[in-house]
Amino acid sequence: MLTFIFPFVGCPTRIFSDGGPQLVPQETQQPLQHWGVRHRLTTAEYPQSNGESAVRQLKRLFQAGGGRWSCVRRLLRRFTRAKNTPTIGGKSPAEIVCCHPIRSRVPTHYHLMRNGSSLWMNTTDAQWRRSTERFKSMIPILNQSLR
Repeated sequence: MLTFIFPFVGCPTRIFSDGGPQLVPQETQQPLQHWGVRHRLTTAEYPQSNGESAVRQLKRLFQAGGGRWSCVRRLLRRFTRAKNTPTIGGKSPAEIVCCHPIRSRVPTHYHLMRNGSSLWMNTTDAQWRRSTERFKSMIPILNQSLR
């Protein structure tokens, strides 16, 4: 299974798991070794590295919302927004994994979804440069008014 996934989404340098039966068999370990992926075991209750703990947290959030589907839909929209929000590196988690932003409820032209992340980044960078230049040109004026 992993040999079919890696060519499409890329090969990680390491995989974290709680030692469950999915990643322990020899059929799984051989492709990991072939691709140079380190399999690292973590504790079962550490939510940053364990999907089961994250699922339990989602269930608690769902129950805290009264078990209404509208709360779940709102939560899923927030997850989508979080996946499309650029991080410190300038790319969103969706762009890192899928090489493009994922579709959300925000109206966007389909060209931007397909290959527009670079267009969006270039536009944002150009706007940032213009505002920086504008601010630099205002520094002497601001310094004079402070005297």
